[in-house]
Amino acid sequence: ELIVSTDSSVLDTHFTDDLFPEDLGYKAVASAASDLAAMGAEPLGMTLALTVPSVDDLWLHGLSQGLTRACHEYRLPLVGGDTTRGPLSLTLTVMGFCPRNQKLLRSGAQVGDRICVSGYLGDAAFGLAVMQGKYRGLEIDFEDQEYLVSRFTHPTARVNLGCRMRKLATSCIDLSDGLLQDAGHVTNAS
Repeated sequence: ELIVSTDSSVLDTHFTDDLFPEDLGYKAVASAASDLAAMGAEPLGMTLALTVPSVDDLWLHGLSQGLTRACHEYRLPLVGGDTTRGPLSLTLTVMGFCPRNQKLLRSGAQVGDRICVSGYLGDAAFGLAVMQGKYRGLEIDFEDQEYLVSRFTHPTARVNLGCRMRKLATSCIDLSDGLLQDAGHVTNAS
């Protein structure tokens, strides 16, 4: 079955202008790939609709480096898209596939199911707080700060885990809104 998901990243909503373009490109692809992972899909390709206020060759070069790195890492070749002038945003449509009737949906949860997560909850949010200087008063060494910021700028799409979960999980979601809110999305859908 073909699996398709669209994910947008908009300036001042999903990222700020102090994010390096390399990190923005990587983060956009990884976030979209995470939607495929949550459905147990194997990546096929993606399109990118890029809106920029003006042409900045150096910025675009950095963005393309981040996009390229993530496309290689997640086996998501860029197969098309569009560019236009306007407020900065990236909209990625990712495509993947699953064996028939094995895709993971939000709507399969049942009473008594176990709730499991992969990775560490809160690292990306804490990394954003570090970037914004909101951790004042805490003793955090430089290496830990770098790690936390990288969890925000370089999230991990667990594509292989998603594929392994097809026969184990009753439902799945990537945690982009936080555990409580996304668990609510699953319970409402189920």
